[in-house]
Amino acid sequence: MFTKKSSRPEIKQTDIKTYISEMTKIEGRFVSDSDTLINGTLEGEVEINGKLIVGKEALIKASVKAAEVRIEGRVEGNIESLGEVEISETGKVTGDITLSGDLIIQPGAVFRGASLMKERSKDELDDMDLDDPSQDSIDLE
Repeated sequence: MFTKKSSRPEIKQTDIKTYISEMTKIEGRFVSDSDTLINGTLEGEVEINGKLIVGKEALIKASVKAAEVRIEGRVEGNIESLGEVEISETGKVTGDITLSGDLIIQPGAVFRGASLMKERSKDELDDMDLDDPSQDSIDLE
């Protein structure tokens, strides 16, 4: 559930198809079908059918649903993810997190809320390599 930063691939800038700049404020429901980087302010609902990066300058006051989430800025609201959620050392989350993947909280990050790990499907469990330490759910180091 809590792990150190892994050697998993980072999202490249070229993977980002939707970008919300720090000069942008959106109120209401925001939906994107691609990997998204938000550096602005969003209030309402956020639904991303891809990976979501909440940039260092971002403030999201909304419920968030995404395939994967990385938080470097602030999120005030509940987060639901089909994959992993990472709160970086600059990230701040106030709200509950529901996820099917790993919850990664870096040293210095702030998380005020509860987390709920959804049960993984049989197919996901069958694909896991139990001898691979990178797939451990808890790293106590």
